[in-house]
Amino acid sequence: MIWEVLGTKIPIKNIRIDYDRRKAEIQRLLNNFDVRATFHNQTHTVKIGETLKVKSGNDFLQRVKDIQNPKGVNVSIHDNEV
Repeated sequence: MIWEVLGTKIPIKNIRIDYDRRKAEIQRLLNNFDVRATFHNQTHTVKIGETLKVKSGNDFLQRVKDIQNPKGVNVSIHDNEV
């Protein structure tokens, strides 16, 4: 974190525990920032009435909160599958 690079320290133990937890969470978010679904940039052709299920092998879909369905297409997420 920037304040660590600048040499600032957190002296109080109770605050330090929460700080370490928050720091780990921020680092996890930063590490996963560029992670995309394993099927990113793949193309699939589906005929009218057919269903296609695509799985992502890296838990990316668990972080997706909302999908914009293209007109005439139903898309839903269940666990790690679209």
